Amino acid sequence: MHGGPVPLAWLTGWLNDLEARGALAQTRAVQVGYLGEPEQAEALAAWWSRIHPRYPNIRLHLDPVIGDVDSGVYTHAGVAEAVRACLVPQAHGLTPNHFELEQLVGEELSTIADCRRAARTLLQGPTQWVVVTSACRRDDQPQMQVLLESRDGGDHLFSHTVIPCGAKGTGDLFAAALTGNLLAGVALPAAVKRACWTVVSALQRTHDLGWEELALQPRLAAQEVKT
Repeated sequence: MHGGPVPLAWLTGWLNDLEARGALAQTRAVQVGYLGEPEQAEALAAWWSRIHPRYPNIRLHLDPVIGDVDSGVYTHAGVAEAVRACLVPQAHGLTPNHFELEQLVGEELSTIADCRRAARTLLQGPTQWVVVTSACRRDDQPQMQVLLESRDGGDHLFSHTVIPCGAKGTGDLFAAALTGNLLAGVALPAAVKRACWTVVSALQRTHDLGWEELALQPRLAAQEVKT
């Protein structure tokens, strides 16, 4: 889809209307993903700083969309810096991929141990957990690795099969599935595992259909995932 970033006046209007219409009284999580310009990150951070003291039970889950190892930075100039400065310090949970974790901590990460150490440095302020997708991904690896670092549950490393599919949006799907499972009361490690299953299942179906866009599953059947 094309057309450029959503005008800032529209975005701030939508955010303000969430409170004006009483939607925040029933809200349990705010999921933030791709942002079109740095001013959007700044507006979101200002809105969050204003509303969160009034609604302290809402959690901010941030997918810090910046880029990936195969394409580098693909967001507009200044977005990565604004996300890092304005939103990361306020998030309760983060879902960077390997490349984005490197951008957040400002160093190259070569091993899982490096990723663990880097993720732990982000467990500050309100941040309770960091999930690193495609951790230490190498083209010759038959398994994809997902790393979980949390304050309460320690660290976990999940592996799943690499599906030969180039469809985009897997990070968005993973972040949404993770938040959905957490809101359903699933414990964090199991929620990560289920989110992995959701992505693998969608990629396999996309590959089998020969599609270029993700073939999304209508729902996640709990009995299909061993927790």
